[in-house]
Amino acid sequence: MRLVAIAVLAVLLPLAFAGSATTQEKAAVKVSEWNFKPNPEGITVAQLCQLVHESTGKLIIYNPMDPAIRAKKVHLSGPVRLPAKKIFDWFRSLLAYQKLVVVPTGPREANQYAILNMTDPAVAHHPVYVPAEEVHQWEDRDGAYISTLFTLKHAKDTTRMRTALANLVSRPTGRIQDVPGSRSFVVADFGPVVAAIGKLVAAMDKPAPKPVVRSTMRGRVATGAARSLSGRAVAVPSTASTLARYEQMLASSETETAVQYFLLKINALKAGQVRKKGSK
Repeated sequence: MRLVAIAVLAVLLPLAFAGSATTQEKAAVKVSEWNFKPNPEGITVAQLCQLVHESTGKLIIYNPMDPAIRAKKVHLSGPVRLPAKKIFDWFRSLLAYQKLVVVPTGPREANQYAILNMTDPAVAHHPVYVPAEEVHQWEDRDGAYISTLFTLKHAKDTTRMRTALANLVSRPTGRIQDVPGSRSFVVADFGPVVAAIGKLVAAMDKPAPKPVVRSTMRGRVATGAARSLSGRAVAVPSTASTLARYEQMLASSETETAVQYFLLKINALKAGQVRKKGSK
């Protein structure tokens, strides 16, 4: 009989644990849409953590005696309705409103996160790497601390780019640092900030404009200007009225540059062929 009892227990115990695991899995089953009706008196951070754990299966680590957690409540004006995959992002945004952040900690398989004060230097020790081409997907994820590497395609001076963007990062946790000897710089900050910096980098990293050279001079004027620039002898104006005509052409932008006009004038003065207007 004892052997029979042991055999029965050997069969029933695994089934009991299997049933318990199935119950836990069902508790964390994700649905396509999530609905939550908050308490009019508010919901504490601890209650939020429990709610998110039951809805997503993520383990939230926090200190219930921390005044930043114990004394704070979140008040919502109405029920919440959003896609189930956005529950954790919604949770992070509520904590960010209370100056708290959630950072990943421990083995990835544990699927656990810790709550820290937003100004805690330890926040900078837990960045989530995001490729530069994907940072735009984090522009609405408040409280998510991420890092990325931006590489410039056209601009060469990363130091000036970093200086222009340095005032945008969060204090004291935001980071921006150029990589010496390259066209890249590292940015670490909360998702919306990094996404905004990415947009600014794309807007500023443009090819340098090519110099536009216009040539509208014709005939002897163009030829004379070309010869002037090449150091050769040129035909110079012989009268003040001719020189005045060159001035009129310059004012109407018919010459290529002001340099050409002054070259002609200098050559004329050197040759002593410019006479006062009205002289014979």
